[in-house]
Amino acid sequence: MHLTPDHHANKPAFLNNLSTSFLHRFEHSGNLIDIDKAISFGEQAVHLIPDGHAGKPGYLENLGTSFWHRFAHSRDLVDCGAAISHFRRAAISSTGSPSKRFRAALKWARLAGANGSSALQGYTVALDLLPQVAWLGQTIPERHKELSSVGAVANEAAAAAISAEQYDTALEWLEQGRSIVWSQLLHLRTPVDTLHDVEPILANELMRVSRALEHASSRGGGSDNLSTPPDRQFSMEQVAQDHRRLAEEWEILVKRVQDIPGFEDFLRPRKLAQLQSAARMGPVVVITVHEHRCDALVLMAGLDEVVHIPLDQFSYHKAQQLYRSLNQLLLTAGVRVRDTRATRMATTATGGGFRSILSVLWSCVVKPVLDGLAFTVGCLSFNYLLV
Repeated sequence: MHLTPDHHANKPAFLNNLSTSFLHRFEHSGNLIDIDKAISFGEQAVHLIPDGHAGKPGYLENLGTSFWHRFAHSRDLVDCGAAISHFRRAAISSTGSPSKRFRAALKWARLAGANGSSALQGYTVALDLLPQVAWLGQTIPERHKELSSVGAVANEAAAAAISAEQYDTALEWLEQGRSIVWSQLLHLRTPVDTLHDVEPILANELMRVSRALEHASSRGGGSDNLSTPPDRQFSMEQVAQDHRRLAEEWEILVKRVQDIPGFEDFLRPRKLAQLQSAARMGPVVVITVHEHRCDALVLMAGLDEVVHIPLDQFSYHKAQQLYRSLNQLLLTAGVRVRDTRATRMATTATGGGFRSILSVLWSCVVKPVLDGLAFTVGCLSFNYLLV
C-alpha cells in the first residue's frame, strides 16, 4: 500500500481492504487501536475515490460499519452520528451496486431507530431500491437468494412505520414485500416481463444498464493489477465518469418507461389509493408480526385511511410457538408423507392440539380485530377452510 501512489486506481481498494482487516482484528481483540486504524484507513479510501465511482458506496458502508463498531464499544454519540452519515451517503448514491446501497440503507435505518432517531428515511430508501435488488439484472438463483430477506425487511420497515403512526406507509410497504415474495415463489411475471411484451428493446436496455450498475463495483477501479502498463490504465476519475453516465442512462430509461401508458408506477410501490379497491367486498385485514410489535392494518370501503388495531396480546415468540406446534401436529398426522409408491394425504388429527392453536389465534388476533371494527360474531357468517 505504501509503495502505491495515491493517484493509482487501485490505491483506494488497498486502503479499504486494510481497513476491513483491522476491523476484523478488532472484533477478535477488542483493542481500540485496531478500530482506530480501521477508521483511519477507511477515511483515506473514501477520500481518494471520487464521487460517482461505483466502488464509493461500498467504501462508505465499510467506513460506517467501523464507526458503528466503535460506537458499540464507546457509546459515543459522535461515532453513532458518523456511522449513520456514512450509511446514508452510501444509500443515496446515484451510482454503485443497488444491493450494496440497499444494505447500507438498512444499516442506516436500524442504527437510527435503535438510538432514538427516525428510521423512516432509511427504510424509504431501502424499499425504493428493493425492486432493483429483487427483479432487475438478476439471474434466477440470485433472485431466490435475495428472496429470503425481502419479506422480513418489509415487515421490519412496516413495524417502524406503525410505531411512527404512518399506517398508510406501513401497508404500502407490506404489500410491496408480499407482491415481490409471491411473484418469486410462484414464478409470476415481473414488471420487466410485462414491459418486454410492450417495448422489448427498451426492456433489454433497462436490463443491460441494471446489470452494469450491479456489477460495476465488483470490478477494479482502473486496471486489474499493478502490472498493467500505465498507458492502459484508466484514472479513477475516468471510471467515475463512466459510472455516472450509467446512472444517468438508468434514470432516463426508467423515465421513458414511466411515460408509457399503464407503466406510470413502474418500479414504484403501489399506493394506498390503488390498494383500497381490494376492500370493495369487505374489510381486508393485514397482520404484521415483528419482534418489537404485532398489529393489524385494515382497509375498509369508504375510508380513506388505514385502520390500525394493535395486537397487544400477540407476539413474535407466540407466533413461532404456534408455527412449531402446527408443524409438529401435521408431521404426527402424516400430512404430505412421501413414500416409495406415491404421495398420500393423511387425515389430520382432531384432538386438542388444533383447538388450542385456533383458540390462541381467536383470542389474540381475530377477536381483537373484530372488536376494533365493532363487529359482533352474531352478525357474521364464516366459511372454514383447513389447509
